[in-house]
Amino acid sequence: MLLPSAMSDLMTQLEDSQGILGSLLTNRYNAFFRSRLNEWQLKLTTVQERIELWLQVQSLWVYLEAVFSGGDIAAQMPQESKRFQNIDKTWEKIMVAARDTRKVIQFCYAEEMLKNLLGPLQESLDICQKSLSGYLENKRGIFPRFFFVSDAQLLEILGQGSNPHTIQPHLSSIFDAIAEVEFSKVQRTEILAMMSKEGEYCRLSEIVKAEGNIEDWLNKLKAEMVRTVKNICREMSTEVNSMLGKTERGDLEAFIEKYPAQVSLLGLQLWWTFESEDSLSRAKSEKGVMAAAKKKFDMILRHLVDITTQDLKKMHRTRVETLITIHIHQVDIWNEIVKKRLKSVNEFDWLKQTRFYWKVDKDDCIVSVTNCDLQYCYEYLGVAERLVITPLTDRIYISCAQAMKMFFGGAPAGPAGTGKTETTKDMGRTCGRYFITINCSD
Repeated sequence: MLLPSAMSDLMTQLEDSQGILGSLLTNRYNAFFRSRLNEWQLKLTTVQERIELWLQVQSLWVYLEAVFSGGDIAAQMPQESKRFQNIDKTWEKIMVAARDTRKVIQFCYAEEMLKNLLGPLQESLDICQKSLSGYLENKRGIFPRFFFVSDAQLLEILGQGSNPHTIQPHLSSIFDAIAEVEFSKVQRTEILAMMSKEGEYCRLSEIVKAEGNIEDWLNKLKAEMVRTVKNICREMSTEVNSMLGKTERGDLEAFIEKYPAQVSLLGLQLWWTFESEDSLSRAKSEKGVMAAAKKKFDMILRHLVDITTQDLKKMHRTRVETLITIHIHQVDIWNEIVKKRLKSVNEFDWLKQTRFYWKVDKDDCIVSVTNCDLQYCYEYLGVAERLVITPLTDRIYISCAQAMKMFFGGAPAGPAGTGKTETTKDMGRTCGRYFITINCSD
């Protein structure tokens, strides 16, 4: 191998020597030595060019050697693997000759080996690299989340695809909150459950078999993750009003304990929307219904605060604190509605809020902001903390929701560090979506 540190020193010496030759060639008294100066300038220029090409070929060889020396990718690309074996033999021949010669100018200029072999070697390596890029592009087309994984990480994932257990360190790169999956101890290719980095355990509705190409069973895992979260949400939607409607602390604690953090939060939002619209629709005919709803919301908030005074595990405390963060905003909204004496669900001050509905006829959860209905996407979110919602957050939700409805993009603007990215990520979590952050300045 050509060591980068040694080559850096060598290239510096070559550049310095070429500089000295250049100054000598401009000297008007160099007539006697001019032919030798031109000869040495040609030698050093040729040596520099061939070493630069040699380093490029070495870089490509190192990159591809890890891929084609063995593993699943080599087995799936037999033609390219065979081509690389021939490249490897030529590369070994060059390196053995370089080890035996040890004189830079003699090997790089006087001998013809580098001149004759490096060019064709680079062409063959480029062909292998293009084939590999096409292979990776095909895999990304089958499992689109691979588009947001670097080539190096994707090669590592695909290179060990025959052993499904090797996917564990990479799950956090392709899922929002799945840090680990549980494999069956009997059938070691069967995935039984998913776990978040906080330690929340969520059993899959059906077993996923991690067999065949890795991109195929990752698609199955993704589909089963969505189906599992949706099934839990459907079950929760049938119980949430009965469990929270009485506003008793025991029922609230049982509700939080029964469902994953994401689903219990969604349940609280569904219940708040239902109770709010029910009260608004009856406000004209029934006196005191708005105050009764306010009392219910305040009671739930008080119970949540009381729960945090207990000795809780870190994960459970985060769950409750997230519920408090969101419900405080819901209480504030309702207090404002009561203050403004709204009497209809069609009032803009109500419609501009982020509202949650379980549509039985569509068997789906809908998130509504003004006149925009966004489908909840059921990405597993684990025990994710949520931002404190401010009036500015609400305005961003309205603007971005309108943009999404019209198939436009949204671009929150403002100084650095004011929460533009985090607010957008929080909106993604609100809709249960897989959210990707890309820093384009890197």
